[in-house]
Formats: sequence, C-alpha cells, structure tokens
Amino acid sequence: KVRCTDDLYENNTRTTERLLEAVTTQGAELTRFVLLSSYAAHGPRDDPRPVGADDPPEPRSHYGRSKLLAEEVTLARAKNLPVTVLRPPGIYGPGDTRLLPLFRGVQRGLVFIPSSRGLASWLHVDDCCDALLAALTTPHPSGRVYLVDDGRPRSIDQLVSSVAGAIGRDPSVFHVPLWGVNVVASLNEVWSRLSGRPGLLTRDKIRDLTVPNWIGDTGPIRRELGWTPKREFNAGIQEMTRWFVERGCLSPNE
Repeated sequence: KVRCTDDLYENNTRTTERLLEAVTTQGAELTRFVLLSSYAAHGPRDDPRPVGADDPPEPRSHYGRSKLLAEEVTLARAKNLPVTVLRPPGIYGPGDTRLLPLFRGVQRGLVFIPSSRGLASWLHVDDCCDALLAALTTPHPSGRVYLVDDGRPRSIDQLVSSVAGAIGRDPSVFHVPLWGVNVVASLNEVWSRLSGRPGLLTRDKIRDLTVPNWIGDTGPIRRELGWTPKREFNAGIQEMTRWFVERGCLSPNE
C-alpha cells in the first residue's frame, strides 16, 4: 500500500539498489543475496500457460515494473555477488491482513469481487519462507530466477468458496465489472490523498487484479533446490480464520 506511484519505486527498486550498494562498499562476505520479488514482475497472461523465468517479462502495473527493476539491479551483480531472485504469487497465511476485507464480507454474507474468469496462483507464507531458506542454503549458480507457488491455481470464486467454507457461511457473491472496480479504485485514491494514508485498492492494483491468469512454472526450483510446497490451501485459509478470530478481527463461528 502506497500513497503515490513514486513510493513503489522507492520501496521496491531504490531500497534494493541502496542495500546492494551498502553490501558492496562494506565488503560484507555473503553466502547469498536473495531478492523476494513478485509474479507481478513478469506479469499475467491472457492464456493459462505457465510462465517461465526465461519468458520476456510484461509487467502491467507500476508495482510490477518496480519489482522488475529491482530484479535487474540485483541480477546486474550476479558476476561479482552470489544472487538469486524468487518470484512468489499472492502470499497468504496468519499475519496477513490484506484479505481481511474478503473474510469480513463472507462473514457478513455479502461479497463484491472483480469479474474475472482467470486463474491465480497462491503460496502459504510458511512455504514462501521454506523457499527462501532453500535459496540461501542449497548451492546453485548465481543469477537464477525462480517462480514459486503451490501448484494449484484458483479462480477468485474458488478463493471465496474456500473462505466461506472456513467461516461456515454461504454468502451472496456479486461480480463487479471492470468499470465499477475502477470507479471504486479512483475514489479510494482520492481518499488516500486527502487522508495522507496509503490505500490498498488503486487503479494500478486493478491492472494486476483484472488480467486473467497468474500461473508460473515452478519446475526449476523443485528440480534444482529440492523445494516443494507442503501447506494445503483450504487448511491455510482455516488457519487464517482462526488467527483473525483470536485477534477479534472476525466474530467466532456460532
């Protein structure tokens, strides 16, 4: 969440650049520098073909471009510094509040979601941490880019269904057309500017949310680093539900 577009490049690109510069000038001895990037760096696709790390990147949003630039800054050091880039999809699990509005909507019995027929990949936070550890501890060439997800892309309706099953509700679901989502995002941007607080839903975010498919080829990291996801999606959503209830973010199931 950011207040303006430039904050994306400050947070994702220039921060990475300064960190790498600090590592170089301080002469630190690193086993491996791992950059946690994003599927947004390579961008979504109109067809459901899994995207590989060697496919030409086509980020649709400033967020994705800021992540891709951070990757380029990192990979430019590959000859002098052992570096690796990990691209995860949407990360979920206890501690993440970005999906809380969806959970609350399901509990209220009314959910508004963008119209989309595509599929999106997900990754539990624990599996993401395992991938980071594998990149840090398993020998491999410098400059590798790995995509990571749980191997089971889902539609947004399947996501809602998983949340509904965890909460024990059968909500009414309304699919909002693209123009309606853009109106809401524009209003949210105005509120963000007036309040000085970053907003989650922006027109830049919509460029990623409304494109059909976010599916990656995770074969390379499985073969080369021996990483495999272990967390089942529905169990992870139930875990999130309990976490929200314990902190008073959701009402206990009756």
